[in-house]
Amino acid sequence: MEKVLNIQTDSYKTVFYKLEPSLFYSQRVHHWKTPVQHIDVISNCWNVVFGNYHQGDLSFINNNQRDTFDGIWAFVIPPFSILHWQINTSPLRWQSYTLLENNIENFPYKPIAFKLDEIPILQSSRDIQVFISTIPDDILNLEKNDKASALAIKTKKLLDNTFRDDFPIAEIAKKLNCSHSVMSRYFKNNYAISVIKYRNQLRLFDSLLNLLTNNNKVNEAAQHAGNKDLSKFYRRFKNFFRTSPSSYSPRNTR
Repeated sequence: MEKVLNIQTDSYKTVFYKLEPSLFYSQRVHHWKTPVQHIDVISNCWNVVFGNYHQGDLSFINNNQRDTFDGIWAFVIPPFSILHWQINTSPLRWQSYTLLENNIENFPYKPIAFKLDEIPILQSSRDIQVFISTIPDDILNLEKNDKASALAIKTKKLLDNTFRDDFPIAEIAKKLNCSHSVMSRYFKNNYAISVIKYRNQLRLFDSLLNLLTNNNKVNEAAQHAGNKDLSKFYRRFKNFFRTSPSSYSPRNTR
């Protein structure tokens, strides 16, 4: 296990380890001003996350319903997931395995969660494959609004497939034969995040993954993810991740 990054900001600390060229393990401690609701946007990667929570620490929100986590839980999260959390306790601690390539058979296509007796130790993609094969029948569906409108679903699918491309959001509305305002309203009502913010967060997350894995310069990572205005990118990245983009580049720690 190769330690590649140790990041500390005013709100969290994360340590990254490289297990394989396309597999990273991280440990996170995050301080929040609680209670707070938080929307997680996952870009093009596959994640297995473990946490141990007391009753009331963390809840998942969907369709105005809340599921609260108590004890040890696993979260299996495919690409382009939107997760809506209620966080009541700070700090929260969790550990994650992030795959940049899906070489895992039968990885769930929707985000799910399930209880465990203990947190397993996984050291390779093979270990993750074995873990995925043991997912129980009793699972919690974490898909954000699994009853989303057809328009919201189509909008999200287009964004997921084109978020790196350089075109105005209004072009998506044209492709869907609806007005920009109608498209935006349906998306926000269904996913609790705006169309623009969703695309921006996909690009930020994708830039972070590029920095972490491809040894790219910051500008290269930003532009690869579709961030054409670099000054806006730097501001958004620092505002969202609470640190500069270069902090996530192993090339700057050598």
